[in-house]
Amino acid sequence: RQRTLKTVMSNMLQVLFPPILTPQGRQNVLNHKYVPGIKSFLMPYYDYWWEFCVSLVPPYIAPNALTLASLFISLIAFYMYCYFEPNFEARYDRAWLYLYQCVSLFLYQTLDGIDGKHARNTKNSSPLGMLFDHGCDAIVSTTMIYLHGGIIGIGTQWKGLYVIIMSQIVFY
Repeated sequence: RQRTLKTVMSNMLQVLFPPILTPQGRQNVLNHKYVPGIKSFLMPYYDYWWEFCVSLVPPYIAPNALTLASLFISLIAFYMYCYFEPNFEARYDRAWLYLYQCVSLFLYQTLDGIDGKHARNTKNSSPLGMLFDHGCDAIVSTTMIYLHGGIIGIGTQWKGLYVIIMSQIVFY
């Protein structure tokens, strides 16, 4: 039996890079249904707010656009804080900056809470959309930890970095 270069390369690639998902795993991804859990005693109250907000979103708005907007709001808040407080020391002469951080966190939570509801309402829910949402949440969680650390005056010392790293271990 004669082997061609194509079959040899194909076999090498299959050995070096085996498929990540088995056929059963692919089927499980396709059949996945999201089931939200109540993780906070405030969740029922948030849910009323999110239901009201999602009713205001037009159906032609993509759910991932809401997710992306929440990411941009958080990144703008983070960069503003880095610009005005580069040492992450709590200087309370900029009350407007902390108010802006509070508003941006509230907007992020609202948009993050309604994007999935909007996707299910418009029949645009997908595993890829959920992955995109969780990816944006991972970025935002990092920036929010830095912001909260700066607000309490964690500074740029190694202890502050340690607190940030330990809080991120929980997310990942």
